[in-house]
Amino acid sequence: MAEYQNRNFDQAILIADNVLREKRNFDAANFLKAKASFFRNDFHTAEKILNVLVKKHPENFDYKLWLLRTYFLSGKLEESEELIAELKENNSEDWRLFYWQALIAKSQNNFEKYFLSLNSAEQILKETSFIYKELAVIWMELGMADRYMKYTEKKEVLNK
Repeated sequence: MAEYQNRNFDQAILIADNVLREKRNFDAANFLKAKASFFRNDFHTAEKILNVLVKKHPENFDYKLWLLRTYFLSGKLEESEELIAELKENNSEDWRLFYWQALIAKSQNNFEKYFLSLNSAEQILKETSFIYKELAVIWMELGMADRYMKYTEKKEVLNK
């Protein structure tokens, strides 16, 4: 949606509301409204919508990750930690979970956990850089220089 991508969150919410008047349970419109509400710092609305989406689709990682962000910025640290623990059960190698865990630890002045969590995130990202390196090699061997450059740049960003 162009309005959301252009950071016109009020307009994005209006468009989502118009869609939802026609089709009340349209998940994509609800998700858009939740994210736009989040960026407007309307965490109450975002949380309410995201909780409904998570209950409806408990397997959806993105809904839960946005709920985690919302909990954290709402100051709901206990809920944030519980959601991270749940998400790690099936996504233990997702660096974002360790990043959010680090932010929670920092906000609680638990600097040992803060550093450990950031180290875990860094390890996962370093491992990802090896994948980008291999993909870059494959694209070069296939003669696709533009894709080679794309993956080489991604690898370099992670190695800095």
